Amino acid sequence: MRMTDLMRTERIALRPNRVMERIRAGKYVLCGSNMPYPSPKIAEMMGLIGFDCIWIDMEHQDYSYDQAFNLCLASRASGMEPMIRVRKEGDHSFFRIFETGATGIVVPHVRTVEEAKWALKFCRFAPVGLRGMDGAEAAARYSLVPMQEYMDWTLRETF
Repeated sequence: MRMTDLMRTERIALRPNRVMERIRAGKYVLCGSNMPYPSPKIAEMMGLIGFDCIWIDMEHQDYSYDQAFNLCLASRASGMEPMIRVRKEGDHSFFRIFETGATGIVVPHVRTVEEAKWALKFCRFAPVGLRGMDGAEAAARYSLVPMQEYMDWTLRETF
């Protein structure tokens, strides 16, 4: 049997964001945290028992990007949205967070409208914003989804 015979032929789809669906429907969102334990098992269990969202706090916890990635992976596998509180260190603070698979972020210590606009600018792809583009990240299904489709999805489904 050839490798091409074993490969997927159906289209990879991006699923709607569970948090955004609930907000749009006027429903509450059940969000919890696994602090201070960065265990993917806890994240997966939270999703399986019905949490809509997990809050992963990288500002106050010493979580690495690898740990955040694994928490996001377990969250998405159980249908739960991963939301990360970023370490606000500069323009790049948001890029890697989204590339780990986060579908929502919390930007700490936003004190002005200008600062909120600055943060939003780096959370959106061009032409809306200045977010860096990789296209191979987890949320883009590792480049298995057409890039424009992924970019359009992020405008609707990230928070």
